[in-house]
Amino acid sequence: MVYNVIVRYRTKGVNHLDTASVIIMLNTINMQLFKKLLARYKKMGIDVTPVHSRIIMLLYDRQEGISQKDIENLMACNKSTISVVLNTMEKNGLIVRNGSEQDSRKKIITLTEKSCLIASTLKKDTKKINKILRQEISEEEMLCFKNVLQKIEQNLERV
Repeated sequence: MVYNVIVRYRTKGVNHLDTASVIIMLNTINMQLFKKLLARYKKMGIDVTPVHSRIIMLLYDRQEGISQKDIENLMACNKSTISVVLNTMEKNGLIVRNGSEQDSRKKIITLTEKSCLIASTLKKDTKKINKILRQEISEEEMLCFKNVLQKIEQNLERV
């Protein structure tokens, strides 16, 4: 695909990247991480996808159930995508949907005992993964990278 070509050009000995190539790079890293995590979880005997693990950790860290709409917003995904993921998670015994006390139309998503055990294991493994990924990256570099990503995210609002 032509769009997937990373556009680089040289000016005065400095290698410049355009925004599209940075986004492609981020997407490639995201896909590589997804594959690595999937293989890692399988090796650990954990039958979840990285998307499932993200939802599990989101709920685990909050220590309380949240609505599907909140999950959609926090994960920046649309209703149909999250609905399919949550249906699979419910079928696999990872979450439970209960009616909200305030609004009977709203379903509150909570973790099962099974997914709480998975979350505990994932939390420990996430620390190991972060340590590996942060090798040779200073705090200053990480902060700068995060700031640039936040600016790109804000600029997306203008598109």
